[in-house]
Amino acid sequence: MQQDPIDVIVLGTQGATGAKRVFLGSNTVRLIKHITSVPILAVPAQYDLQQLNTVLLPTDYIHAYSAGELQPVCDLVTPWRSELHVVYVAYEPGLKPAQEEHKRQLEQLLKGINVHFDQIELQGNVSKTLRFYAATLRANLVVLLRHRHNLLDSLTREPVVKQMAYQSDAALLVLPEFQ
Repeated sequence: MQQDPIDVIVLGTQGATGAKRVFLGSNTVRLIKHITSVPILAVPAQYDLQQLNTVLLPTDYIHAYSAGELQPVCDLVTPWRSELHVVYVAYEPGLKPAQEEHKRQLEQLLKGINVHFDQIELQGNVSKTLRFYAATLRANLVVLLRHRHNLLDSLTREPVVKQMAYQSDAALLVLPEFQ
């Protein structure tokens, strides 16, 4: 028996009882951590996702994106005619040449979409900076791309997906790991 593939997992979340600032509950965060091959859309309880006006896509421009990776984002923003804000959190001013090239490739992949490329200064840590920027833009959705980290990366990098999942005020779309 052949089964249809799963396009996206959509979760309504209530968060932890008694914790005001927690957006997603531990069960949802556990699913995000363990299901790495399917996009996961987590929508907080009481969140009215009737309009998708502004979408935030953080990037570090470290890797080149493929059209397939970005297809779920394009599928959401195109019919809504949403503003897509691709945002780079700057640790230091300017991009390295490889990052510049990846940004140009991303501009080509997103041609025809109402996209803005923003660079913002790091304020404390990445997830805090992104939460503040998403609130400033009144973003309806934050899109996060999974990264496969080696041991050194995992020791030195902040777990942005996990931090955003626990503390974001907007709906969250977590895209699968890229190979």
